[in-house]
Amino acid sequence: MLSEHGYQIIDNFICQESIEAINRDIELHEKIKDRYGIGHAEKTLLAVNNYVSSPEFIEKAQKFLDGDVEIKRAIVFNKTEDNNWAIGWHQDRAMTIDNQDVKQLPAEWINKMITICIHLDDTDEKNGCMKVMPNTHKIGLLSPSEINEYTAENPQVYCEGPAGSALVMRSHVIHGSDIGSQPSQRRVLHLELCSQFPCEMQWPYSEYKGTTST
Repeated sequence: MLSEHGYQIIDNFICQESIEAINRDIELHEKIKDRYGIGHAEKTLLAVNNYVSSPEFIEKAQKFLDGDVEIKRAIVFNKTEDNNWAIGWHQDRAMTIDNQDVKQLPAEWINKMITICIHLDDTDEKNGCMKVMPNTHKIGLLSPSEINEYTAENPQVYCEGPAGSALVMRSHVIHGSDIGSQPSQRRVLHLELCSQFPCEMQWPYSEYKGTTST
């Protein structure tokens, strides 16, 4: 389904023990209380570092990549009643190379990337889950006006799933999320991965306070 539609929901992606450990670290982290997310989560939260370094994660992520698993961005997001936000339709395409922001990577590089959104709580349309435009990984990189035109004319899919499931998608699939109509705690570990890039690079980083990141 990933290669055909550009996204896939996988149940039981993460074990309950890992969920509980990550959620404990999130609850102890001060920044999550007044921000939408925690950047560099693999460095900031020990439980996230332990998980993304574990055979449990690496073996599953390896199935979607042609080379070694390289994490380029790890963020914890928490959409709640107090922090209930929306993300406009977009494709992930920016990265930092040699300390220089590159606004649009070459398509052949983006084709080597995947995003894995691990649901640490039950997620559905009511609490503002991710939504995607199926098959849009096949149509190339679009301008903002082209994305607006496409999303106005084509159906969307809400990526609902229970705690422990994961949304795996191509990074350039058009995606976004709505404000939750019935907001509840919706914690997500958002991981952007690649393999076989020709040079070292990282995603741009911000504190994720009042941003429009996923």
